[in-house]
Amino acid sequence: MCLTGVGTGGHAVGLPTADLASSVVLRNNVVVGSVNANKRHWYKAAQFLAGADHAWLARLVTRREPPAEFERALARQPNDIKVVIQFAGA
Repeated sequence: MCLTGVGTGGHAVGLPTADLASSVVLRNNVVVGSVNANKRHWYKAAQFLAGADHAWLARLVTRREPPAEFERALARQPNDIKVVIQFAGA
Protein backbone atom coordinates (compact mmCIF):
# COMPACT_ATOMS: atom_id res chain seq x y z
CA MET A 1 0.00 0.00 0.00
CA CYS A 2 1.36 3.38 -0.90
CA LEU A 3 -0.01 6.63 0.48
CA THR A 4 1.37 9.87 -0.86
CA GLY A 5 0.59 13.54 -0.74
CA VAL A 6 0.97 16.26 -3.33
CA GLY A 7 3.05 19.27 -2.37
CA THR A 8 2.64 22.81 -3.60
CA GLY A 9 5.56 22.47 -6.01
CA GLY A 10 7.88 25.09 -7.36
CA HIS A 11 10.65 24.63 -4.77
CA ALA A 12 13.48 22.70 -6.38
CA VAL A 13 16.06 21.16 -4.09
CA GLY A 14 18.08 18.97 -6.42
CA LEU A 15 14.90 17.59 -7.98
CA PRO A 16 11.53 19.35 -8.04
CA THR A 17 10.09 16.55 -5.88
CA ALA A 18 6.69 18.17 -5.29
CA ASP A 19 6.22 18.66 -9.04
CA LEU A 20 7.32 15.06 -9.68
CA ALA A 21 4.95 13.74 -7.00
CA SER A 22 2.10 15.81 -8.44
CA SER A 23 2.73 14.43 -11.91
CA VAL A 24 2.85 10.81 -10.70
CA VAL A 25 -0.24 11.15 -8.53
CA LEU A 26 -2.32 13.13 -11.00
CA ARG A 27 -1.52 10.75 -13.85
CA ASN A 28 -2.38 7.84 -11.54
CA ASN A 29 0.72 5.92 -12.58
CA VAL A 30 1.86 4.47 -9.30
CA VAL A 31 -0.37 5.21 -6.37
CA VAL A 32 -2.98 2.86 -4.91
CA GLY A 33 -4.35 5.51 -2.59
CA SER A 34 -3.60 9.18 -2.47
CA VAL A 35 -4.21 11.87 0.09
CA ASN A 36 -3.27 15.45 -0.72
CA ALA A 37 -4.06 16.90 2.68
CA ASN A 38 -2.41 17.53 5.99
CA LYS A 39 -0.84 14.95 8.31
CA ARG A 40 -4.12 14.37 10.19
CA HIS A 41 -5.95 13.52 6.94
CA TRP A 42 -3.09 11.25 5.81
CA TYR A 43 -3.29 9.41 9.14
CA LYS A 44 -7.09 9.00 8.84
CA ALA A 45 -6.67 7.61 5.30
CA ALA A 46 -4.08 5.12 6.56
CA GLN A 47 -6.47 4.05 9.34
CA PHE A 48 -9.30 3.62 6.84
CA LEU A 49 -7.18 1.52 4.49
CA ALA A 50 -5.86 -0.58 7.39
CA GLY A 51 -9.44 -1.35 8.39
CA ALA A 52 -10.75 -1.91 4.86
CA ASP A 53 -11.80 -5.31 3.63
CA HIS A 54 -8.55 -6.98 2.55
CA ALA A 55 -10.27 -9.02 -0.17
CA TRP A 56 -11.69 -5.81 -1.67
CA LEU A 57 -8.28 -4.12 -1.55
CA ALA A 58 -6.64 -7.16 -3.17
CA ARG A 59 -9.12 -7.01 -6.07
CA LEU A 60 -7.99 -3.46 -6.87
CA VAL A 61 -4.59 -4.82 -7.97
CA THR A 62 -5.50 -6.48 -11.23
CA ARG A 63 -2.00 -7.26 -12.50
CA ARG A 64 1.47 -7.82 -11.07
CA GLU A 65 4.57 -7.65 -13.22
CA PRO A 66 8.23 -8.33 -12.34
CA PRO A 67 10.74 -5.46 -12.62
CA ALA A 68 12.12 -6.88 -15.87
CA GLU A 69 8.66 -6.40 -17.43
CA PHE A 70 8.09 -2.81 -16.31
CA GLU A 71 7.24 -1.71 -19.86
CA ARG A 72 4.47 -4.29 -19.99
CA ALA A 73 3.23 -3.01 -16.62
CA LEU A 74 2.93 0.50 -18.10
CA ALA A 75 0.89 -0.68 -21.10
CA ARG A 76 -2.75 -0.31 -20.10
CA GLN A 77 -4.98 -3.33 -20.64
CA PRO A 78 -8.80 -3.25 -20.75
CA ASN A 79 -9.36 -4.82 -17.31
CA ASP A 80 -6.67 -2.89 -15.44
CA ILE A 81 -7.55 -1.10 -12.25
CA LYS A 82 -4.11 -0.98 -10.63
CA VAL A 83 -0.95 -2.62 -11.89
CA VAL A 84 2.04 -3.08 -9.60
CA ILE A 85 5.64 -3.95 -10.20
CA GLN A 86 6.33 -6.69 -7.69
CA PHE A 87 9.92 -6.86 -6.50
CA ALA A 88 9.55 -9.86 -4.16
CA GLY A 89 7.19 -12.82 -3.81
CA ALA A 90 3.84 -12.20 -2.17
